[in-house]
Amino acid sequence: MSSSSTFNSLQRYFAARYQEETLPEKARAKPGPAVTISRETGAGAVTIGRKLAAYLEKHDGDRESVWGLFDENLVDKVLEDHQLPAKLGKYMPEGSGNDFEAYLGELLGLHPSISTLVEKTNETIKKLAKTGNAILVGRGANLITFPLRNAFHIRLTCQLEKRIARVQTFYELDYKQAINLTHKKDHERRDYVRKHFDKDIDDPLAYHLTVNTGLLSDDEAVRIIGDAVLLHAGVLKQH
Repeated sequence: MSSSSTFNSLQRYFAARYQEETLPEKARAKPGPAVTISRETGAGAVTIGRKLAAYLEKHDGDRESVWGLFDENLVDKVLEDHQLPAKLGKYMPEGSGNDFEAYLGELLGLHPSISTLVEKTNETIKKLAKTGNAILVGRGANLITFPLRNAFHIRLTCQLEKRIARVQTFYELDYKQAINLTHKKDHERRDYVRKHFDKDIDDPLAYHLTVNTGLLSDDEAVRIIGDAVLLHAGVLKQH
């Protein structure tokens, strides 16, 4: 799915949410499920997230169902929700980012503290999850939404060599660069969860389901995850 397709999909998602909000409260549908995806770098979250949105739209029993995928574009949504300038986006990586530049900006009062930006991010994630029909990738979304009964939490893992190969292809890097980037992103995501939630990103008890994408095709992984989400939401019935 191209970036323009992703943009159009989100336009449909927000149009559907706006239409729902204009209805009287009694006429509004029960919020749909929300899915959080935590992932190892190169485990295929980009492709699986996009395919999962399409799968859930097709199989959740509502012909007018629209799902939104929030990955890198989550930062834009946070800035919009909290009326923050677009330039703050560079201080909101899913990791340590440029710590010195961020600290200097705080010190000089050029932007809110990093902890404040994380808090705003958490608020937006919880809001989207409560609205439902949202797939939320990274940033400790599973921990933020853990108390919500409509939230279903996924962890994507994969053998290291396969992850490096995917990173090499996706970013068009040589092998050594791909190794370095894979380890760097893994470290940053682990550090983000530890620093802001005091949790271990690899804790299996933080997820409903862990999927090894190295042993499954993307379509197989999507079908397993999608059916588990729909079963948890009561759309599919156990036999």
